[in-house]
Amino acid sequence: MSAEASADAPASAPPRILVGKYRLDRPLGEGGMGVVWSGQNLDLQTRVAIKLLQPRLAEDVTARARFLREARRAASVQGEHSVRIHDVGTDETRQPYIVMEHLEGETAEARLERGKVPVETAATIMMQLLDALAEAHAKGLVHRDLKPANVFLVERPGEAIWVKVLDFGIAKLAVLDLERSVSSMTLTAPNTLVGSPQYMSPEQLRDSATVDARSDVWACGVVLFELLTGQVPFDSPSIAELFVQIVSGSPRTLASVDAEGIPGPIAKLIERCLDKDPRARPQDAHELAAALAPYAHSSARALVPRIAAWCKTEPVVVTPQRTRGMMAGGLTLVAVAGVVAFAAASWRAPAAVAPSQAARAVGSLEPLRIAEAAAGASAAAPPSSALRWTPDFAP
Repeated sequence: MSAEASADAPASAPPRILVGKYRLDRPLGEGGMGVVWSGQNLDLQTRVAIKLLQPRLAEDVTARARFLREARRAASVQGEHSVRIHDVGTDETRQPYIVMEHLEGETAEARLERGKVPVETAATIMMQLLDALAEAHAKGLVHRDLKPANVFLVERPGEAIWVKVLDFGIAKLAVLDLERSVSSMTLTAPNTLVGSPQYMSPEQLRDSATVDARSDVWACGVVLFELLTGQVPFDSPSIAELFVQIVSGSPRTLASVDAEGIPGPIAKLIERCLDKDPRARPQDAHELAAALAPYAHSSARALVPRIAAWCKTEPVVVTPQRTRGMMAGGLTLVAVAGVVAFAAASWRAPAAVAPSQAARAVGSLEPLRIAEAAAGASAAAPPSSALRWTPDFAP
């Protein structure tokens, strides 16, 4: 730029100062729920990440109150694999905000853009994620929105993998906003629906208010499947068909994708996580961690006693396993932990289900109106206008 042009260019706007002590330096990203900024605590001179609730939600009194309540509860989760929340409040315009630790690295979603990950890496990521979940569940928090975009891989000297689980504070709000969008069939932008339904359990689609930790176990199964294969077990351009698949259909099998090198016990574990009946899944983070620990890095295996303590169960003795050529291998830990094998007689619905059947399957989500409206829109529109899922941004 020339000197003359520089002289004529308008001066850049001064950075915004939030509640007198947080400077907003640059936006890191924006999603359906909020905008995340890189900023600085002016009192402590430390870098922070600041999440501001979207104005469309900030104007809703109920949404503001829920946001602040859930964020304060999430601040009680202080484990090393949960993002630390430093402050929560509202600014002068009544816009809610969360101040969090500033992280350097990438999300698991970004990592998956370069391809699937090795078994040991996937197991290690999941073990650290389960460490955060175990504490949250013990404190009465269900995440409800676990997905690779909410699993952050931190760059740390000397640590190949260090996970931070994001968005405990607003996950419930994100899901409730998704449900409002689905129930009214309103889109935030043309053909775009906010949320992550590919990771939601059947009972969460029916009524998210009644879900427990086993809904997060389902999501862990989806995330593990995706880490190992680069694909999700349930996917469709049609919202109606996607809901039908999750509620009454069969997931993709590992055999139908590139499953080379995935041990048989891990394949069985994923099947159990994706059982429609929550009682047939691993019942808590410890049961799931115990089954994964033999395949994880030694540093992650050491988390088992702490996870067991949060789940108030006896820790198991972990026997490391090699991860090559073990598709049919046994798992010593399964017998020790008392993990029940996936039942061969588990019910599986037919792949094709009519919209009227979808209505009965989805239950209290008002599926007849939702699924059939979506199915009708999908049938009437050309393939290029199929619904796309827009995941909420996480720092």
